[in-house]
Amino acid sequence: MHLENNSTQLLDRPGTTGGVGQKAPTISQIRLEFGSDSPLLSPKRFVTDGVRDLLSAREAAYRLFRSSIALRYKRSSLGLFWAFAPTILMAATVTVGQKAHLTAFASTGVPPQFYAIFGLVLLQTFLDAFNALRLVFVSNRTLLFHHRTIMEASLLAGLGDNLFALSLRFLLLIGVFLLCGVVPAATAVVGLVGLLILAGLGATCGLLVAPLNGVKGDLNHLAGFLPLLLMACTPVVVKPPSGSFIESLCRLNPLTGFFDAVRAFSYGHATVADVAVFVTVTILVIVSLPASWMFCRIARSYVLERSII
Repeated sequence: MHLENNSTQLLDRPGTTGGVGQKAPTISQIRLEFGSDSPLLSPKRFVTDGVRDLLSAREAAYRLFRSSIALRYKRSSLGLFWAFAPTILMAATVTVGQKAHLTAFASTGVPPQFYAIFGLVLLQTFLDAFNALRLVFVSNRTLLFHHRTIMEASLLAGLGDNLFALSLRFLLLIGVFLLCGVVPAATAVVGLVGLLILAGLGATCGLLVAPLNGVKGDLNHLAGFLPLLLMACTPVVVKPPSGSFIESLCRLNPLTGFFDAVRAFSYGHATVADVAVFVTVTILVIVSLPASWMFCRIARSYVLERSII
């Protein structure tokens, strides 16, 4: 803000030019991008500017998305196989554990390998969306100082990246259904929609912590422990035995109810409780995802200021 005021005063002085052979722009020609006044003083303009920036960022988002995909698999001999490698490895581990009687499996009505793969797909969907969106202030930090819509471009590119990964997981799930002989439920389409909702939930959580991640590096270290933490308190790979301490711990995790609901819609029998959880989370994502994006727009000036210091 102070830098823009000083430049405005300098350009307004008589005889000052904006370059060789050019006249300095007048005050009416200068557009203030970021100021000290709260953008919420004019809510309608704040939302209108946000939508306009989001629409104008589509081309930049597409370029960021293509660059991200190209860099990820550029020098990889196995290419897209790495998108399936963690899930396949976990399925093999569960198979070995079952044959060696190293793990006690609770009854799920489906093969343990299928339960583990489906749970890992759910977990990866949430974590990928969370990690992609929490980096909107970090992945293109330099461009944030020069381009107004780069945050929206990073947001759209992150969502596009997650949709691309999710499409690969859809293909994986189809193959797993066939190989394990599991018959999809009549509501399997709702279960697939649940994966999209889960990605939206992860994106919302990522956007809410994105400003903190932009000014502090502690969250990057914490993100390394997040998968282990979620696997410990969420029925991802195995279903904990009924009445056990692990089951009580999992019930305290809000993700557990939604994971169970998506599973029930995909290959089980959904109950009224599953429907209630699914509808509640869906409404929550529809409301909170745009709100978290607006929260990032409000915090953007502060993040940029702290990045200079």
